[in-house]
Amino acid sequence: MTNLANNDNFRDAVDKMVYWSKLFGVAAYIFGGFMVIAGLSVMLYGVWTSGGVPQLSLILGGIFYIIAAPLYLYPGKLLLNFSKVTRQALNNSDPEKFAEGFIPMGLHFKFLGVMTVIGFVLFGLIFTSVSIYNFNGEEDVGVEKWEQPREVVVEEAEQLEAEQLEVE
Repeated sequence: MTNLANNDNFRDAVDKMVYWSKLFGVAAYIFGGFMVIAGLSVMLYGVWTSGGVPQLSLILGGIFYIIAAPLYLYPGKLLLNFSKVTRQALNNSDPEKFAEGFIPMGLHFKFLGVMTVIGFVLFGLIFTSVSIYNFNGEEDVGVEKWEQPREVVVEEAEQLEAEQLEVE
């Protein structure tokens, strides 16, 4: 460790890591705060514009944003801890504090790894479920409900036009 601490290239590289981790940590806190504000706003919008009946989809969307906010706040906290402790170690040339500073960085990468695995699993489940639904052996499942022959659509349009003329 002493050899690395005396290496100017290494110190400059770690100094840049500290700078960028602090920047990204602050940005994560700001974005997490915006997510909480957006979640509360969406929930309040769902209640206020409902005319007496709250819109459940907006309320659930707001709750989702509030629950997802810690996914930005936690890595931001780890980055800020890394930058704070490592900056103190660089300024004081303290090798023990320097090693302590990298613990939050390790946790940060562990968190990113776990979230990446969870994302891959979710994408895999979504892809599998969509594939099973779409490739269940039948052709054009549900197309009849959504596509009507042109004659039916034209006939319905003519009926609506005739009704409007009768009203006038």
